[in-house]
Amino acid sequence: MKRLRKFNESVSQIDYDYVYDCFSELIDDNKAAIELIEGNYDYITLRLKTQPKEDPRITDRSNPIENKKSPIYNYIIGHNSNNELLQELQVSLNRLSDKYPDYRLQFHDYNTSIFIEIFNSNKKEEQYPF
Repeated sequence: MKRLRKFNESVSQIDYDYVYDCFSELIDDNKAAIELIEGNYDYITLRLKTQPKEDPRITDRSNPIENKKSPIYNYIIGHNSNNELLQELQVSLNRLSDKYPDYRLQFHDYNTSIFIEIFNSNKKEEQYPF
């Protein structure tokens, strides 16, 4: 009976090493940070570092169109950077879903970060404010 309980406990835990491997390119490029949260049940939180959605330098002042330092160009660069990051995230999520299609995700989008929580399908999901 003791052996059966150990087997069930290991089934209910999340595979941190594999999740880390799925997101290792983002982590190695310093675009994301990962953390295992242990408690009543384990889950993983992933923080993606995004470009701010609004450029504080945007003003009502008009700029010549050839001025590449114009706030509109900064906005475009930030949008393209976030788009590339999200495409890399999609590749990592596809890797994760290949082996663990039953894992559950929850995400929160803030101004400079996206937090993704990854839960094992066997565990009840709870809301955690950040």
